[in-house]
Amino acid sequence: MTMCRMFRAICAFALMILPALSAAKATPLRADLQAGLAAVFAAQDADAAQTAAHQLRARWGLKAVIPAATPAQPAFVTGGSAVVELVDLRLFLAQIAVQSGAKDHLVLTRAQPTGAHQVILLRGGLVSLAQLEKLAAGSAASAFVTKSAQGVTLTRALVVWRDAGLTLTLGDRVTLSGADGSFLANLGWLNIQGGSVLGDDMPNPSAPPFRPFVLTAGQGSLTIDDGHFAHLGFGETPRFGGVAVDNTGLRPPLCRP
Repeated sequence: MTMCRMFRAICAFALMILPALSAAKATPLRADLQAGLAAVFAAQDADAAQTAAHQLRARWGLKAVIPAATPAQPAFVTGGSAVVELVDLRLFLAQIAVQSGAKDHLVLTRAQPTGAHQVILLRGGLVSLAQLEKLAAGSAASAFVTKSAQGVTLTRALVVWRDAGLTLTLGDRVTLSGADGSFLANLGWLNIQGGSVLGDDMPNPSAPPFRPFVLTAGQGSLTIDDGHFAHLGFGETPRFGGVAVDNTGLRPPLCRP
């Protein structure tokens, strides 16, 4: 069970029981109510919390108050109609520069190859690393996504758009080229289940302080189970500092099932 489901279950319980307690606010809390509340909040998962809430309502004879339906969240379709393409980098850099600080943003900008103003954009579906590589091979990004025995190397930044996701499983390895100013920015879902994201530890000729980084921003979600990261991060800004989740001033990330 996810923390999101657990939180929803507890909130739903509060909506069910609090109106009735308010209507009977002159009645003091009894020991069995305190014990029932403790059982709800001590539950290990959403189903247990819901069961404890039902039992407590039954003992107190309370009617359920059904909360308003939660708006449906966009689903990530495996494969879907995923597309890989090249888009202008400058607009994206301007967006993430707002709170990054001028110094680090200047390093990031200078780290991009001379005359190169494009990033690799993944949109429209949830894909594996093998699928990403296949999609890139048939796109304008083919020259910037190379496969070897060591995995996949990106010589341009990769942006996972808000309607897309990338899953890295055991044995998957993505190397971000420091010399080419590569990084991974996730606005959708980056799902690392045993996979690796690495910088290549090569100096950038135009911006020596630069090192690749992984940034989840906007409504993006990052899930990691036994992931591996190395040679990532630069500067004084946390969002470029290695592996970062930064939703400052933005809506919180959507919960994943």
